[in-house]
Amino acid sequence: MTEEFWDQLIWDYAGTVKKINRQPAEIMLFTAFFHQFMEQFRDDKAKYMHTKTLGLALIRQNQTIYYKKIREAVREVHRRGKNNPRQRPGKANGSGRRRARRLV
Repeated sequence: MTEEFWDQLIWDYAGTVKKINRQPAEIMLFTAFFHQFMEQFRDDKAKYMHTKTLGLALIRQNQTIYYKKIREAVREVHRRGKNNPRQRPGKANGSGRRRARRLV
């Protein structure tokens, strides 16, 4: 059940992120996202404070695992082309906004 909760939280986070940062920065952003997510339960007079504390400790302990899951989720949410994921859709190789060469 907790694994499903974290997977759903990572999936929600991946929807808000466009690109992946390096691990320390990405974990810091994910920690801020988790902190903001837990703020919605703030009105319950610290009823869920232990959950927030345990969640932050879990993120800190398993940084590499969560970073890999975030990286995979962002790639799933923001796919590029279907045939070639490294090529942007609608762009052919070599085409761009630069000036065309004159072949003589």
